[in-house]
Amino acid sequence: MWGMVNPEIAAAIKKERVRIARLGGLGRAKKLTPKARKDQATKASRAAAAARIKKAKQKRGA
Repeated sequence: MWGMVNPEIAAAIKKERVRIARLGGLGRAKKLTPKARKDQATKASRAAAAARIKKAKQKRGA
């Protein structure tokens, strides 16, 4: 689909979509309570740690 669109137009569209998504993320973050925000950050942190451990084990084993 994007192969037929002018690259400058495609870049402008992408930039606008990112801007809109960022606004949605900020609105969602403001709507969360501090406890919910902390719980969400903790969950993300644990998932990131698990991914790092998994990657390290794969690297060590290979």
